[in-house]
Amino acid sequence: LVEDMSDAGNHKDVLAESWSLQKTLFNKGKYVDCLFVLERQVQAAKAIHCGDHQDVASSLMEIANLYRILGNLDEALANHEESLQMKLKVFGQDHPAVAASYCNIGVVYKRLGKLDKALECYNQDLAIVEKIFGQDDPRLADSLMGIANV
Repeated sequence: LVEDMSDAGNHKDVLAESWSLQKTLFNKGKYVDCLFVLERQVQAAKAIHCGDHQDVASSLMEIANLYRILGNLDEALANHEESLQMKLKVFGQDHPAVAASYCNIGVVYKRLGKLDKALECYNQDLAIVEKIFGQDDPRLADSLMGIANV
C-alpha cells in the first residue's frame, strides 16, 4: 500500500487503509515509513475534502508528533501550527481539539527551550478546557500539569 499511496488521488478507501497502515508502522517503530504514509494521507484528505477538514488537521497533528519523536522540532512546530489553524477554522476557538493543539505546541516550545511561549500555549489550553468543561473537571489536571512542568 505504501507504494500505491503516490497514486491515491482522492480515493477514500485508500485514505482509510492508509490510516490503519500508518498506525501499524508507528507501533512497529518504522517512523520514516509512517511519516511517508501520513504525508500522502494529508494530500489525499485535502483532495477529498477540498481543503480544511478535521481529517487533514488530525493527519497534520500525527505528522507533527512523529517529527517531535524524530527530534525535528522545527517541523513538528510547523505542522502543529498548521493543524491548529485548520482546527480553528473547522471547530472554532472553544473545542477540545483546539485545546489539545495548544498543549502539543506547548510541548514543542518547551523542548525548544522557549518557556514563555510554552507557558502561553499551556494557558490557552487551560482556558479552553476550563471554559468547555468547568472548573471541577478532572481534565484540568492535564492542563495544569503542563503549566507546572514549565
